[in-house]
Amino acid sequence: MNHPTTTHEQRLTELRRELATREDVYPRWVTIGKIAQRTADHRSQVMRNVLADLEKLYQVPPMPIQTQLFANEQTPTKPQRGLYAEH
Repeated sequence: MNHPTTTHEQRLTELRRELATREDVYPRWVTIGKIAQRTADHRSQVMRNVLADLEKLYQVPPMPIQTQLFANEQTPTKPQRGLYAEH
């Protein structure tokens, strides 16, 4: 079966999404005993290593860690009228 080709950016985005999901879910799983802390740590580290390897292979600088939702100069403004059809 042929699978559509994905871009480097799509692969990196998906790895980052998966890592974020694991970092969100694993603490709860550890708390309820679904996974051992050691296993959770190992699996997350493997994903970080894969991401770093691909960033190096694709010669992409690592994504900076976002500390706030919007930087001061990027604060969203009120939407302009006319962007959406009015009903």
